[in-house]
Amino acid sequence: MSGQNDLNFSYTKIRQYVYSLIATSGDTPQRIPAARHLAEIFEVSHPTALRAIRELSEEGLLVTRRGSGTVTCPDKVANLVQKRIFGVVVENGMNSFDSFYSMRLGSCLALEVMKRGMDIVTQNLALSGDASKLGAFVRDRRLSGLLLVCPPKEIVEAARRLHVENGTPVILFRGQCDGISWADYDFANEWFRRLELIHREGRRRVLVIRSSGSELHAQCARSATERFCKEYGADACQFFELDGDRQENFDRLRELFGLGVKFDAVIGLRSIGPYCDFLREYLDVEEECRLFCLNLANPEAFGFTGYVIDLELEKAARTLAVNLLRQVEDPSGAPVIHEVIEAEFVFYRNGVPVSKES
Repeated sequence: MSGQNDLNFSYTKIRQYVYSLIATSGDTPQRIPAARHLAEIFEVSHPTALRAIRELSEEGLLVTRRGSGTVTCPDKVANLVQKRIFGVVVENGMNSFDSFYSMRLGSCLALEVMKRGMDIVTQNLALSGDASKLGAFVRDRRLSGLLLVCPPKEIVEAARRLHVENGTPVILFRGQCDGISWADYDFANEWFRRLELIHREGRRRVLVIRSSGSELHAQCARSATERFCKEYGADACQFFELDGDRQENFDRLRELFGLGVKFDAVIGLRSIGPYCDFLREYLDVEEECRLFCLNLANPEAFGFTGYVIDLELEKAARTLAVNLLRQVEDPSGAPVIHEVIEAEFVFYRNGVPVSKES
C-alpha cells in the first residue's frame, strides 16, 4: 500500500505541473519536457513519468505532435484558463495529511487570498522538507506568489531570497522574517496575560509544560515570566516546570499526583491537549484548576474546560492577503508589513464557549 501511495503522489506532482501550465498560459499550448527530463525535475522514476504523460494524454490534456514534442491542450480545461496560481507551503511541505492546526491556518489564509479574485487559485507545494526546491516550484509552475504557513526557517529564508532577488510575492502566516510581510501573535504578551489572569483569580501553583515548544517561545515565556514577577512580586506564583518528552512528563505527573501535589493552573508552550484527559483524572478542572490552550488545538474536539486563547486569524489573514495582491500588482510600491495577530481569552466548558474574558 505504501508503494502505491508513493507512486500516486509522484504522478500527482506531474499532473499539478501540467495543470499549472494550462492554467497560466491562456489559449497558447505549452511544450512539456520529455519524460526523462520530467522524471529528473520531479525526482520520480522514468516509468512513472511515462505513465503520467500517457494518462494525461488519454484525458486530452496533452497531445504529441511530430516535430513539436508533447504539448498541452488548453481547450480541454477551459475553466482553468488564465488563472493566477499561488503556492501554499504548510510547515515543512511534507505533511502526509492535514491536522486541525495546519488546516485551520492554511485554509484561513488561502481563502482570504482567493476572495480577492475569481481568477485566483492555490496549490499546496510538496517540498518534502527540501527548501532548495522552492525556486523550481515557483518557476516550473508559474506561480504568482507564495503563502507560507508556520514554515521552518530554511523555507522562510529560501522564500525571502526569492522575494528579494526575483520579486516573488511572499506572505508569511505565524512566523517572522525581515524583508517579507508577515503576521504573528505576540507570544510574550499573551503569556504575560495568562499569568495576570491566573493571579487575578487567586491561583498560585502553576504547572508549566515546556516540552515541544520552540526555543523562541521558550525565550518569550521566560521574559514574560520575569516581567510578571517584577510587577507582581517574586512570590506571586509558584512555577513547576516539565520539560521532558510526553511520556516522561506523564510519568513525572503520576509521581507528583501520587504524592498529593496539586496545581491550580496549567499552561504550556504549545498545546496541552494531549494532557487534558490525564489532568482531569487528578485535578478539578471545572473550578480548582485552570487550563489554557490555543484555539488552534481544536478545544471542541476533546471537550476542553478552561481558557482558550482565541487568535483572531481572519483579520490578520485579510491584511496579508491584501498586501500579497499589492505585491503582485505593484512590486516596487508594495510595503513590507508586520501584523500582530490579536487574541482574546474565551472560557470553555466541555468544549463549548461560555464567556469572554476582558
